[in-house]
Parts: sequence; C-alpha cells; structure tokens
Amino acid sequence: MKRNLSTTTTDAEQQQENFTELPKRNKTMKNDHSSFVFNLSKLPSDVVLHSILPHYILNLDRYAFLYNKHKYDLCLLFMGKFHNHPSQIHLIFKNVSITSYKAVGRNGEVFNFFEKGILDRVLPSKLQSISFLSNFFTQGTSVSTLPSIIMESAMFLKHLNLTYQTTFKDVEQICSLKLLEHLRLSNSSIPLQEIVQILKSNAKLRCLEYCFPHPPPNEIIDSQILLSAFQERSSTLERLSLNGISGLTDSIVSKLLEILPNLKVLSVQHSPHLTNQAFSNIEQNGKNLTFLDISGCENITCPFKIVQAPNLRTIVMEECDLTSKDVSIKNISCSACITDLSLESCVIKDEVFETIFSKFPSLTSLNLTNTRFVEERNIETFFKNIQNLSDLKELNLTNCQFVSDALFSNIVKKDLKMLRVGGCTRLSDSCIPHLLKFEKLTELDIGKTKISSEGVQSLLDHFKNTNTMLDYLSIHQLNLKDSDILNIQGWSQIERLNLSKNRISDSGFKSLLKYSNLMFLNVSDNLITDSGIDNDLFTNKTLTGLILVANRKITNKKRSQIVMKCTHIFDLHL
Repeated sequence: MKRNLSTTTTDAEQQQENFTELPKRNKTMKNDHSSFVFNLSKLPSDVVLHSILPHYILNLDRYAFLYNKHKYDLCLLFMGKFHNHPSQIHLIFKNVSITSYKAVGRNGEVFNFFEKGILDRVLPSKLQSISFLSNFFTQGTSVSTLPSIIMESAMFLKHLNLTYQTTFKDVEQICSLKLLEHLRLSNSSIPLQEIVQILKSNAKLRCLEYCFPHPPPNEIIDSQILLSAFQERSSTLERLSLNGISGLTDSIVSKLLEILPNLKVLSVQHSPHLTNQAFSNIEQNGKNLTFLDISGCENITCPFKIVQAPNLRTIVMEECDLTSKDVSIKNISCSACITDLSLESCVIKDEVFETIFSKFPSLTSLNLTNTRFVEERNIETFFKNIQNLSDLKELNLTNCQFVSDALFSNIVKKDLKMLRVGGCTRLSDSCIPHLLKFEKLTELDIGKTKISSEGVQSLLDHFKNTNTMLDYLSIHQLNLKDSDILNIQGWSQIERLNLSKNRISDSGFKSLLKYSNLMFLNVSDNLITDSGIDNDLFTNKTLTGLILVANRKITNKKRSQIVMKCTHIFDLHL
C-alpha cells in the first residue's frame, strides 16, 4: 500500500496493459502517455496520489484518491477510469462523505485542487466532458472559475456540468467554449438574463439545463431578449430544462415551442405561473416533442391536453394533486401514442385511471411511486382495469401502501418485464404464488415488504427451475442474515442484486462472491467487516459494480485496499 508517488513510465505501461477495454476513437494523440507520466512526477511533494495510472480517461469518481499515507485515512475518493487516449476525458466530482475536490497533504494540510493547480499538472490536455457534481452535501465550496486545464481545452470541450456550483458566475468562460453541446447549470447563481449571452455565443448548443437557480429576489425576465437568444439556437437546440424558474410564463413557453422546431425534450418542473395556455398550441408547435415534464405545475388544470403533441411519447406529471383537475381527453388519436407515464407522488381520483385505461392503449411503462388514492373505490378501479393495458411492460408501485396480498392477484400480467413493489408493506409471502405467474419478468423489487427468507427462497427456486435469469432483484430491508444467504439457493439466476439494509456479515458476503453470474452487488448498510474483504473479492473478475457504503466496521485502510486491488470494478461506492 505504501507506494511512492514517483511511478516510472515502465510501471504505468504495465498497468495500462492490464486494462484491455479501451474505448474506440477516431484519432491518435501524440505523446499523451509520456507527458501524462511526466506531469505526475511534477506533483507537489506533500501530495500522495494513488491508483491514477491504470487507466487514462479520468472519471474522477474512482481510481484517483488522496489520503494520509501514514493513517490510511481516505480524504478523497474518485470512481472512474483513465484510458490511453485522452480525447474523451470525463471529470466528475460526486457527493462523497468528505469535502469534495479537496485533499489532505502528507503534513495534514487541507487544500483545494484548483487553488494548488493539481488538475493542471495531472490531467492530459484535451478534455471533452467536465462535470462538477459535488459540494451540495459536503463542506466544500464550489468553483468560482474554471481551472486553466479546462480553458486550455476550450476547442475540445463538448459537455460541461456545473450543478451546485453556486459561486460560479464567470459566464465569459462558458461563452468561450465554442464546441459546447451540453450545458447543465442546475442550482446555479447565474441569473436567467445571462443565459442570453451563453445562447448567443455557443452556436452548437444542443442541450441546456438551467434548473432551480439562485437568482436575486424577484428577478425580472426580459422575455423578448430571452426569446431572441433562443431563436438563434432554433436549428440546434433539442433538449431544454427550465425547472423551478419563478419568472417562466405561459407566453415564454408557448413561444419557445414555436421558435424551437427541433425540440424533442422539454422540462418545466415546478413553474408556479404556468397554466393550460402555455401548451395551447402544442399540436402545431410541438411536432417533434417526444418528452414533456410538467411535474409540480399545479396551475395547469387540464394536464392531459398536452397529449395533442403528435409525437409525444413520455409524460412526467409528478407531485401533483389531480383530484381537482380536468383529466379528460377528447382526441384519442394522439393519446394512443403515449408509451411512458409517470404520476409519482400524485393524489389520484377515479377519473385519472379511466383516462389512462381508455385513452392510453399503447402504454408500456407506468410509474405510480408514492401515489395516493382519494377513495377506496379508486383502488378497486385500478386493479380491475389494469389488464386493459395489454402492452404494459413496466409497472412501478414503490411505496404504494394500497397494494396488498388480496389485490395483488389482479395485476398479474404475463408480459410484464419490470415490477417494483418495494416499500409496499402490506405484501407478504402470500403474494409469491402470484409473482411466479410473471413469465417474462427480468427486473423485480420486493424490498421493504413482509416477505420472508422462505418467500425469497420460493421465488429463486422458481427462477432456477424455469432457467430464468433476472437482470435485477432487490430484496433490501428484509432482515436477511448470513444463514439466509447461505441456505437460499438460486443466486446463480441473478445478475444484479440489491441486498442493502439487511443483516449480512462476512460469511454471507463472501458466499455471494462465489457466483460468477453476479455483475452488480449492493450490500450497503449491512454488517460486513474487514474480515470479509479478502481474495474472494480481489480475484472476482466478473463483478463490475459494488456498493459497500455504511458498513461501518470496514476501516479506511481496507477501503483503500479495495480501490487499489479491485481495478475491474468500475462502479464502486465505499
């Protein structure tokens, strides 16, 4: 573990050879490898940088971390990968348990990556995707300006994510990124009026997310100037998210639909002033629109009128009280094209389901997570008529407390591929015989129910006997113990398994690692200790995703060992 920072070129080449799955690319950069290793040698002496050489695309969310070498305290943990050719560098800072993009030097000093210029010295020069996602749940401060390594790559950068970077206000820097195609400014302090400058300067912009900003109070939007800027991007803009903007009006949204003929995705969540008028001309002006999100827009009183957009396929209408709204649809020719509907966290009345079952015959995905019914008869209506959705493939009933064993038999659909009933606390082993009737099921969530280990065993026995492989099974929070894991047969039928929030310790964890079919394993918030982390994990080359978060008896020293030895695991959360 106590390796020196000064890694030789030979060592780097050897580690690179061990990684074979390099992405395809069009051109070969010259001298990237040698310059990269040379830059590593120039890092400050008070920094200990590990696990950065095996791969070359930097997805700073794994494989590069700094820690106190003597105490093995993880100070920064990234999870991503490098590749030999740095034409597509991904720089991602995610919410980790410590201050993001900060590190502790050998002398205990805490410093910021950008202030010390660490990234400028380490990263290859040509970046295409930068994503800063941290500091919302951490103590760190956001970036106020982009580091020089990014600005030197201005002619290469295509993706920029500044989510939660509340102190970043340097619009001029964004405007200089002439090849920028995707820009995310969620929870930003940049006022909407300055988006005008970005729209005018970035001619190749195809995707813009400007959501839940932190502008000055009562920001006044000059709609004419704003719309004029959007007009300049009429030929390129395809995806637009303007969520949580208090100044967004009906006239602005209506005009956007008119002047952006190539718009395919539109999200206007939690816009308090939007009414039905915003989408009154959607049939004529939203001809290419395929996805629309109006979650939390309580003043839209006739929400299903938006289905008049001829190519609309997905409607997201979450966190709405639908009991007082007109949910009728007159034009069934348009509604027949809807395939995906999300009503998560809505309050629902009978008329909603009457509309869904009669007007959306092509529905393939229905999300009712956390929904509530006004009356008991609404529940009966749902279960009696769900069979009418003959094309339904995905049904999400997570945390729906109205789902019970007695009613569960009504939703048996042989063609259903994905079923999520996690958190439905009225379900018990009595529902298992009905689950066995889903012949094409590939994803199943039955976590946080009253289903016992015997019920899980019956389910897995069935999958084994029918030679059925499940892509995903979630049995989280079922109070499963090591004895259950060891006794239950049929783990060989699962590719991705969620066992979080159970009581699994070392023996149960190690027994699961012996199954070569498992590609992803979530055992967060269990009882695993350092003793469970050994060669069974280090030599398991089929596991590409592992979540060990909140196993509090795994020490930082052992966590750092996992990062160093499990280079085959690309999705690693510790």
